[in-house]
Amino acid sequence: MNRRFHPLVRKWFADTLGKPSEPQRAGWPAIASGSHTLILAPTGTGKTLAAFLWELNALIMEGTKDPLANGVHLLYISPLKALNNDIQRNLESPLADLRRRFEAEGKSFPEIRVAVRTGDTPASARARMLRKSPHILITTPESLNIMLTSVRGRGMFHSTRAVIVDEIHAIAGSKRGAHLALTLERLEALTKRSPQRIGLSATQRPLEEVARFLGGCEKPNGQEPVFRQVAVVDCGLTKKMEISVQSPVPDLGNVGGSVWPAVTPLVLDHIRKWRTTLVFVNNRAQAEKIAARVNALAEEEIAQPYHGSLSRERRQMLEERLKAGALRALVTTSSLELGIDIGSVDLVIQLQSPKRVSAGLQRIGRAGHTLGVASRGILVPTFRDDAMEIAAIVAAMRAGEVEPTKVVQNALDVLAQVIVAAASIDDWIAGDLHALVKQAYPYHRLTKTAFDEVLSMLSGKYPSDIAGELEARLTWDRVTDRVTGDRAARMTAVISGGTIPDRGLYTVNLPDRTRLGELDEEFVHESRVGDVFQLGSTTWRIAAIEHDRVIVNPAPGMAARMPFWHGEYGARSLDLSHRVGELRRELSEGVSVEALKEKYWCDDATINTLSQYVGAQRAATGIVPDDNNIVVEHFRDETGSVRVVVHAAFGGRVNAPWGMALAQRARSLINGSDVQVQTTDDGVMLRMPDLGSSATGGPKNQSPFFVSGLLGLTSREAEQLVLEEVGSTSLFGARFRMNAARALLLPRGNPRRRMPLWLQRLKALDLLQTVKEFPSFPILVESYRDVLQDAFDMSGLKSVLNDIESGAISVHVVETEVPSPFAASLQFGFVMDWLYGDDTPRAEQSAALLSIDRSLLGDVMGEEAGDDLTLEAIRQIVAERGGFAPRRRARSADELAHLLDRAGDLTASELGARIATEDEGLRGDPFNELVSSRRAVRVPLGPEGDWRFILTESYQRYVSAFGVDQLGTVRVPVAGGSGAGFAGSEVELSAIEVIPEVMREPVVTAGAARREILARFIALTGPVTVEEIRERYGWDVRFIEARLMEWQRTGKIVRGKFRAERTDPEWCTRRVAEAGRRRALAALRKQIEAVDLPVFAELAQRWQHVDPRDSLSGADGVARAIEQLYGISRPAKGWERDYLRVRVADYDPAWLSPILSSGEAVWIGESNEASTSDVRGLTRVRFFRRGTGALWIGNDAADEIRNSLGTDGRAVLDVIEKEGAPFTYDIEAVTGLTSLAVKEGLRELVALGLVTNDTAEAMREIIRWRPLMPREESDPTRWLPADFSPSSNRYVVQRRPNLRRLPKWRRPDRPGSASSNWGGRWTAVHRISILGRIESEETRSAQIARYWLDRYGIVSREMWRREKPPVAWRAIYQEFKRMEFRGEVRRGYFVRGLSGAQFATPGAVEMLRSIAGEDESGKSYVVLSLSDPANVYNLPMDLADRDQLSRPRGSGALLVTRGGRVALSVEGRGRRVVAAEWMTREEIGHAKAKLAEHLRGEKSARYLMLPDLDNG
Repeated sequence: MNRRFHPLVRKWFADTLGKPSEPQRAGWPAIASGSHTLILAPTGTGKTLAAFLWELNALIMEGTKDPLANGVHLLYISPLKALNNDIQRNLESPLADLRRRFEAEGKSFPEIRVAVRTGDTPASARARMLRKSPHILITTPESLNIMLTSVRGRGMFHSTRAVIVDEIHAIAGSKRGAHLALTLERLEALTKRSPQRIGLSATQRPLEEVARFLGGCEKPNGQEPVFRQVAVVDCGLTKKMEISVQSPVPDLGNVGGSVWPAVTPLVLDHIRKWRTTLVFVNNRAQAEKIAARVNALAEEEIAQPYHGSLSRERRQMLEERLKAGALRALVTTSSLELGIDIGSVDLVIQLQSPKRVSAGLQRIGRAGHTLGVASRGILVPTFRDDAMEIAAIVAAMRAGEVEPTKVVQNALDVLAQVIVAAASIDDWIAGDLHALVKQAYPYHRLTKTAFDEVLSMLSGKYPSDIAGELEARLTWDRVTDRVTGDRAARMTAVISGGTIPDRGLYTVNLPDRTRLGELDEEFVHESRVGDVFQLGSTTWRIAAIEHDRVIVNPAPGMAARMPFWHGEYGARSLDLSHRVGELRRELSEGVSVEALKEKYWCDDATINTLSQYVGAQRAATGIVPDDNNIVVEHFRDETGSVRVVVHAAFGGRVNAPWGMALAQRARSLINGSDVQVQTTDDGVMLRMPDLGSSATGGPKNQSPFFVSGLLGLTSREAEQLVLEEVGSTSLFGARFRMNAARALLLPRGNPRRRMPLWLQRLKALDLLQTVKEFPSFPILVESYRDVLQDAFDMSGLKSVLNDIESGAISVHVVETEVPSPFAASLQFGFVMDWLYGDDTPRAEQSAALLSIDRSLLGDVMGEEAGDDLTLEAIRQIVAERGGFAPRRRARSADELAHLLDRAGDLTASELGARIATEDEGLRGDPFNELVSSRRAVRVPLGPEGDWRFILTESYQRYVSAFGVDQLGTVRVPVAGGSGAGFAGSEVELSAIEVIPEVMREPVVTAGAARREILARFIALTGPVTVEEIRERYGWDVRFIEARLMEWQRTGKIVRGKFRAERTDPEWCTRRVAEAGRRRALAALRKQIEAVDLPVFAELAQRWQHVDPRDSLSGADGVARAIEQLYGISRPAKGWERDYLRVRVADYDPAWLSPILSSGEAVWIGESNEASTSDVRGLTRVRFFRRGTGALWIGNDAADEIRNSLGTDGRAVLDVIEKEGAPFTYDIEAVTGLTSLAVKEGLRELVALGLVTNDTAEAMREIIRWRPLMPREESDPTRWLPADFSPSSNRYVVQRRPNLRRLPKWRRPDRPGSASSNWGGRWTAVHRISILGRIESEETRSAQIARYWLDRYGIVSREMWRREKPPVAWRAIYQEFKRMEFRGEVRRGYFVRGLSGAQFATPGAVEMLRSIAGEDESGKSYVVLSLSDPANVYNLPMDLADRDQLSRPRGSGALLVTRGGRVALSVEGRGRRVVAAEWMTREEIGHAKAKLAEHLRGEKSARYLMLPDLDNG
C-alpha cells in the first residue's frame, strides 16, 4: 500500500481488507499525483474505495494539523439517489472505525462531516448544511446544479479539492452528462483552485472519449481546444463470470400459447436454490407481474418487485430485508443495475435481453459483488429473436466489447438552462460565458453564432410571433455584451432545472399522505375511484384522484389490475447487431452445436431453437440475412396488400431512419399512394396498396427494377429524405417537448404542483407550430440534432448504405407466398402497432388539436360579443404583459430595457409608467441608467415626428422601416440630466455619433421591419383600430389593413368590437383575446359558492315548474311541460299521474291530445330490456319534437328487434309501413286479423319502440292494456348459490297457473276493454319524419346540450349518466365549452356532489344564488315522484352522506320536500311513510295533507289516515 498514506490508515486497510486490489494499486499513484484520473475496473473490485480512501487520507492528514475549514472538501457525484445513501452508510462505518483506532493510539481524529444532498433531503437538513457545511458531500448532478445556483449554497464549494464522478458511463452519453460537464465548469470557476476530477466505471469505451468528458478543456486561446490531461487506469472490463442461457421451453418457436407460465417455475426453482437472487426485467409492469406470479406459484412471499416507481422508504425496506435474508429475491429493473450495496447476491437472473452489453455486465456483476468472487448469472429468453440477441450479448460480454460511449455534443436545450442558471446568480459578459461553456467537452466546438442564437431566444430577441409565446429569462445588452438574469430566472432554474424528462407520473399516497410510489399518468386517466390495482405486491383501492396524486386504501385479497408505465423502446446498437449477424451466419453455415454452446454459453434447447429458426428461414428465402447480406422479401398479405420486408439486422437506431427514407422513396415510386412502415432491430416492413399483378405493384419481371429503385439510395439521399420526414413524426414532437422543457421554455408554475403531461404536450405543440417558421430557432435545431444523432444512428446508416453501394453488403430479392419466419416476427409487430390505433386520419388528428376552441373566437368577438368583463380582463393582461401593472413594473435598468424591447417604441410617459415604485422594490434609477448609458435613445416617429424611446440595438429595425432621412438624428441626455422627460437636458446628435456602426445600417426590407414593429405594437396594446395605428406610425392605411387581414387569415389576430365607444372595427391578437375571455369566464365562475344538494333540488323543482310558486296552467302549460321534458324516458304510468299533474295546475287530460294530434310532439314506448318474459310490456314512454328522435334513440338494433317480432306483430308492422298512417280498423281489414290480435300486435310494436300514434287516447289505452298471457313469474331459485344442484330424490311439484292473475273481463264500453276503439293513426317510428336525419356528432351534441339546459338549468356528467343519449359525453362537454366561450353558459362548481365540470345558464345561476339566501321555514311542501325528472336525488352520484330518505324503494315511490330537503319518504303510494328527523309533529301533519291531496282518488290514500308515522 502507498507509503504516503497515514500509518493508521494503512494499518486499518490491512486489518480490514488485506491487500489492495488492482484498481487500488494502479489508481492511488495517479490520484496522489493530483492529476485528473479515470479508473476502469469490473464491478466489485474496490474502485470506489480507491478514489475515496486517498482523498479521505488527505482530509485526515490535513485535519490533524489544523481544523478543517467549513466547506465541502470532497464532492461525490452519483447518478442514483439510492446509490448516494448507500455510499454514505459505507463511508460512515470506516470513519467510525478509524476514529476508534486514532483514539486508541492517543491521537486526535479530525471532525469529518459527511452529508447527502438529493431531492429527497428534508428542508431542515439542507438548512443545517448551510450553517455547518459537510466536508464530504454526496449528491447528484441535479442537486449540485441547484446548490451552485443558490447564493448561500454556492458558498460551500470555495474549498473543494476533489470531485468523484461515479458510474460515469451512465451519464457521459446523455444530456444529463452534458449538464454535469457544464456544472463542473461552473464549479471550476467558483473554487480557489482547480478541483481534481476522478471518474469511476465498470463499463466504458472508448476510454479516450470518456477521459475528455471527465477532464474538459483549458480556457480557449485559439481555434483548436486543448484538453486537460487525464490519467487513465485501465484494469479491464470483465471479471470471472459463470453465465448460462436457459430456455424455459424445449422449443421457443413452438410454445403453444404464452411462454410466461413456463418462465415462472424456472425462476422459482433458481430462487429456491440460492440464498439471495436478483431477477432483472426490462420494465416496471413486468417486475410487478413476475413477482406476483412467482409468489402465487410458491404459495408464499418469496420475491418482491423493486423499481423506481416505489417510494424511497419501501425501496430501502426491501434492500434491508434482502440483506438480512428475510427476503429471497427482488424482481427489479435497471434501478439496481448500478453499484448499490444490497449485500451478498448469489445469483442474477435476466429475463429477456438486456438490450445492451454494458447493461448485461452491470446486472450480472451484481452477483458476487466482492473481490475474487465469480459473478453467476442466468439469461432467460422468451422468444426466438430474443434468444438470438441474448446469445450475441453473452459473447460480447465475454470479450468485453461494450457499446462505445458517444458524448452528446452541443445540446442547445441544456445550454439554455445552464445559461439561465449562471446568469441568475452572476452578471456575465457574453464572451466570457461562451468561453466558460467551451471548457466543457460536450461544448468544446460550440460556435459563437449558435451561442448567440440561444441568448437571443432567452432574452426575447426573436420576432414578436415567438416572443409572445416565450417569457424572457434574462437580459442581453448587445451594446455592452452584458448578460443578466431577470427577477424570476433563479426560481425558474431551480424549480424546472435538470435534464430528466417529465414522465407524467402521479404519486400514490395513503390518506395520511404517506408516499407509496408512482403511477403513469395514462394509467391514472383510465382508472376510477373504487378501482383496485397492484403496486409493490400489495393491492390498493383508489379512494380519490387529485391533480397530482392518487389516494389509496389497502384492499387485501381483492382482484387487482396491474399498472403500466410507458417508456421509450431501447433499440439495439449497430455494434451489437454485428454480433447478431455473426451468430446468424454461424448458424446458417452449420457450425457444430458444441462449438456454439462453448462460444455463447447456451443450453441445448436454445441452440436447437436457433438452429431450427435459421434453418427454416434459409429454406424460405434461400439465404439468411446477416450483417453482410440483406434479404428483400415481398409477398401479399391476407388483404391483398403488398408487404416488402427488408431483412437488415442493423439495429433499430439504423433501421428507423432507413424505414422513413424507404417509405418516402416508395411513395414517390408508386405515385404518392399511402405507404405504412414498421421498423424493428432486425428489419423494415413496408405495406403498400395493391397496384398490380406482382407483389411489387407491377409485372413480375419488373420487381427487380422496383426493388433497385427502392434500395438504390445513396447516403446523401437518405439523409435528405429523413430530414424531410422526421419533422412530422411523433418522435420529433416528443423530443421537442422534452427539449423545450429542458430549455425552461415550458417551466412549472408551482414547485408543489406538477404540470400534467397532456398540458405540456399542448403547450409544446403551440410553440412548435409557431417556431416552425424560424428554422434557426435553437430548440427546433436541437430537436433535429437530438433525433438524428441521439435517437437515430445516422452515421451507422450512412456506413450501411455506403457498404451496399460498394458491394460489401449484398442485397438479395426473393418473392414468397407466405411470410418467412423472420418476416412473421416483423409482421406481428406491425399488427400490434395498428391493433389499438384509431381511424382518424393523421391530418385530421393534427387539425383537431390545433382547432380547439379557436373557431369560437370570431363569434365571441363579434358585434354583440364584446362585454365589459372581457374588455377589463384584456386590459389587465395587456398591462401585465406590457409591464405597467402593479408588481410587473421594472425594478432595474435591465428589466426596463426588456420591457422597452418587448414593446418596440415608447413615449417618455409610457416608459415612465413601466418603472416600479419604492414599495415594489425599485433599485436605483432605471430610467436614467438606461438612457445615460445610451442603451436607449429617442427617435422621431409617426406623422407628427413624436420622439419615442427605442433600444439602441433596435435602431436597425426602425431605420429600415422609416428611412435614414427621418432617423438621421437621435436625442440623448446630456451629463447631469434627470427626470422622465429630460426637460432641458437632451441634445440632438447625428445617429452616426451615437449608434455603433454594426447597429446603424438597415439589415431588412422596409416592409419586413414595419411588419415586426406593427406586430409588437398590437401584441401589447389590446384592441386597436386602423386609424389608431395610422396616427401612431403614419403608415398608409392600405398597408395596415393588408397586414391585419393577412394575420387574421393565419389566425394570429381577430377582428371584433371590444370598446363600446368605438364604431370602427377593432383588432386584437388572438392569444390576448382568448386569455381575456378565459379570465373573464374564470371570474364569472367564482361569483357563486357551491351549494348543497337540497338547494339544487329546489332549483330543479322551480326550474321545471314542480314548485307551486312556478306552476304552469292550461293547454299552453302542458305544451311547455312536455317541451321541457323532451327526450327523457320515464315510467309510462307516471306521465299523467305524477309529472304533468304537479307541473300544470288543475291538469286536464284533454290538454295533452292537441299537442300530439298537431304533430308537434311524438311519443314512443319502451319495454324492460332486462325482462326474461316472452311478452314485452310497455314500461316507459318518452316524448320528443317531431324530427329529433335520433338525438335520443339509436337505430342500430332496429333490424334485430324486427326479427324478434311475433307473427301478428310482423304482419301489423308491414301494413303500417306499407299504408303509411293507417287507423286500427284499416290494419284489421288488410291483415284479416281479429281486433284482439291486432291490438296485441300493436302493443308489442309500441313496447319495442317501433310504432307510435298521433293521439293521447291511444297511448293511454296501450298503457292500460294487459296481455292475455300470464304475468312473468319470479324465479324462486334466484337466491340459491350459483353451483347449487337439487338432490336426485327431490320431488318436483308442477304449479298450476293462478287464474286470479289473468286479465279480468271488462265491459266493452269501458276504457281498456278488448273491444274499445284505439283511435288515431299509427306510424312507424324509424322514419326520417319521426327520427330526423342522422346529423354529425357535433350538431347532435349542440342540440342535446340546449335541451338539457332547458330541462335542468345546471348540467353535469350525471345528467348524461341518467339519460344515456347515443352521443358521448366528451362531445357534449366540448359543446358546453364552446357555449361558455360564447357567453351562453357559465362553467363552475355550483353544486357539491356533482362532477367537477358543471355548466349553467346565467338565469339558473341567479336563481340558485337567490334560493341559497332564502329562509326555508316559509316555503311550501312539494310532492314529486321518485322517478320525476325534477328529482335530483336519483341522479347517479357517489355521495357518502346522501340523505337515506331520498331513496324510497318500490314502484310508485314519492318524496315530499320543503326547500329541497326531503321531509317525507313515501313507499307504495302511501302505504309506508317515513318522516325526517328535523320535522315536528305539526310539520308532519302539513306534509301529510299535501301528500293526501296528491294521492286523492287513489286507494292508497286511505293509509295516510293512520295516526302513526315512522319518524326516522
